[in-house]
Amino acid sequence: MIKNISNLGDAAIYCDFGNEFNKEINTNVISFFKTIQEQTIKGITNLALLYNKLIISFDLDLINFSDLKKEITKIKVLKTSERHVKSVKIPICCEDEFALDMERLKKKLNLSKNEILNNYLNKEYFCYMTGFIAGMPFLGDIDKKLHLNRLETPRVKVPKGSGGITEQFCNIYTYESPGGWNIIGRTPQIMFNKNSHDGFCGGFHGSFRECFHKGFHGSRHEIFTDNSLSKFTFFLCGRNGVSSTHGTPHSIPRAACGIEGNCTGAGAD
Repeated sequence: MIKNISNLGDAAIYCDFGNEFNKEINTNVISFFKTIQEQTIKGITNLALLYNKLIISFDLDLINFSDLKKEITKIKVLKTSERHVKSVKIPICCEDEFALDMERLKKKLNLSKNEILNNYLNKEYFCYMTGFIAGMPFLGDIDKKLHLNRLETPRVKVPKGSGGITEQFCNIYTYESPGGWNIIGRTPQIMFNKNSHDGFCGGFHGSFRECFHKGFHGSRHEIFTDNSLSKFTFFLCGRNGVSSTHGTPHSIPRAACGIEGNCTGAGAD
């Protein structure tokens, strides 16, 4: 699984899983990351998850590189299929006021808005990692017809909740931030809570759904989390009205999805 383990400075280990960016390698990284989180290895101070790498920081007063490397090589990694991850439903609106780069997308991709959104919606996504800003998910792989480079001139401020696409990925900006992704919509939902360990994490699968523009401000109650499921579903506001939801409605703690209070949602597909 791990191609190479090496030093990274005096107090970190660099676990290399290969050079490719794909779901199989990233799933291996995520599985290893989660397994280490569940272990009681003394001295580990931080884990940093990348597409195909894992960086493990440690306290030199408690453990050294050689001993930690031995501990890591002994770990039995649980496969993703043996784990339970969340199901989350997120509203995103793609009306013109929120789809800041729709005209650029139409021109660069030579596609209509309907074609862009149909390709964007009719796809199951995989969360490779979170990063750049706290909790921001990197979701892939988008349809090849939607592959597009970042903006030539990044925005100084991208509104909180904006959903973007670039290259093979789509994302959601969890905070207002500078950024160069092509913005296709925006969610009103709080995507990250610094006081909770829940929320997005690598390994999720999911798809997008549509809902009315007028549902933008009322959709805060549509987020749904279920720790027994391995898929999340997005509601996408914008074109043809509210898609029907499936399953039985549930009321769950917002803390389960990284949000305070209570929220309700439809069961997962």
